[in-house]
Amino acid sequence: MPMKFLVIGTGAIGIYLGGNLALNHHNVVFIARKGSVNAIKKAGLEICKKKEKIHQPFPSVFSNIKEAFGKNNFDAVIITVKAYDVDQVIVQLKPFICEIKALVCFQNGVGTEEKFGCVFGKQKVISGIITSSVSRLSVGSVRLEKDRGMGLSSINKVVFDLIDVFNDAGFKTKYYEKAQDLKWSKLVSNLFANASSAILEMTPKEIFSNPRLFELEMAQIKEAMQVMKSRGWNIVNLPGIPLKLLTRMIESLPVELNQAILGKILASGRGEKMPSFYIDLVRGSLKNEVEYLNGAVVQEGEKLNIPTPVNRLYNQVLTEMIHGNRNIGEFRHNPDKLIDLIS
Repeated sequence: MPMKFLVIGTGAIGIYLGGNLALNHHNVVFIARKGSVNAIKKAGLEICKKKEKIHQPFPSVFSNIKEAFGKNNFDAVIITVKAYDVDQVIVQLKPFICEIKALVCFQNGVGTEEKFGCVFGKQKVISGIITSSVSRLSVGSVRLEKDRGMGLSSINKVVFDLIDVFNDAGFKTKYYEKAQDLKWSKLVSNLFANASSAILEMTPKEIFSNPRLFELEMAQIKEAMQVMKSRGWNIVNLPGIPLKLLTRMIESLPVELNQAILGKILASGRGEKMPSFYIDLVRGSLKNEVEYLNGAVVQEGEKLNIPTPVNRLYNQVLTEMIHGNRNIGEFRHNPDKLIDLIS
């Protein structure tokens, strides 16, 4: 039976998820920025895959959440905005607290589900992660780069209906019993060559090829793993990412051997593509998800008295760059200068 979804956010993930659900005969309404609404309505949605290009004409798009709820009754709200925009979304959704049945959160990092839970009740919140790589080509147009899958976790029983719906739409969706395991494992996977790449203006491939930088990358992962272990949260494999094996290698093998083995694997996963932290930084945004990733590791470490020097360095330097307290080009292709700050 078709379901009715409200998708908040029309970036790469929003268009990919909502577009495929619409193509699978579900009723999907999008919330987009004012400047994008008319362009999406006029051009429709486009999802490019390796062997096909799918076009969805005449999508239902609003810029105002109140208007969307005034004309629709939704089975689930899918939130695909960046973590730093969640507070604004919560304010706009709050008047419809009684009408909202399920909130599916696809933000990178940790902490956003707790924010939604405090306002709407944790029983309505569904934690989501997506490991497929999707890039935005233009307004309303995206390309699926790597089809890995997605994961959901919640105490809300509707999660199992959503998993069936998402699998039918081709999303390769898996259920996870513990939301913290899921979200923190995804956080760990997002740490690799993200902050360092933005700070140094170096590609992930360049980061993993540099012995000293590779050692720093492994150190930040170990810090996050120590926080997880102390909290009783477990590393889990993610769709298409054997994270348990990767982290076991990081724990047990010498750095030099890990660079020889993991360096190539990690570089093939990200390679020349610059990460989201860098994209937000160079476009002049005063917001960045670093506080929900490296910053979250630091915060949890402080609570547990666990030192997190590498995550702290990455979080501090990148935050200072974002707010204009450091020149963006200060560490450009100069890893030794960055490493000296922690030596």
